[in-house]
Amino acid sequence: MSDNIHYLEERFKNAEKFLPHPDKHGGSGGGGSGTGGGDFMEKRIESIEKSLPEIKERLARVETKIDSIEKHMVTKADLLEETGGLNQAIANFRTDIQSLETRLLKWFVGTAAALSAVAFGVARLIH
Repeated sequence: MSDNIHYLEERFKNAEKFLPHPDKHGGSGGGGSGTGGGDFMEKRIESIEKSLPEIKERLARVETKIDSIEKHMVTKADLLEETGGLNQAIANFRTDIQSLETRLLKWFVGTAAALSAVAFGVARLIH
């Protein structure tokens, strides 16, 4: 990207020499402003015509890159389809976690009840 910017800066600097200088072409005082302006326009057009093949080549490369990006691009429908499946997987996972939590609570309560029954039974036998 910075190479492109550097390239454009150089092109701009080179183009400045074709711009009219206020001392040469911009005054209201004299003869010769008509021929200077025409010469200036010819130089500008010539410069543009020289850069056209390069511009066309770069544009063709950009179009090629855009086409390759579009081939691999995900559409909104694809994303919705994928997230739909992902949402279902998350919902299933939450259900599994909730059922596991329920089973663990049952085991904890059952184990606590059994241990307290054993403890009361041992205490009754001792007294």
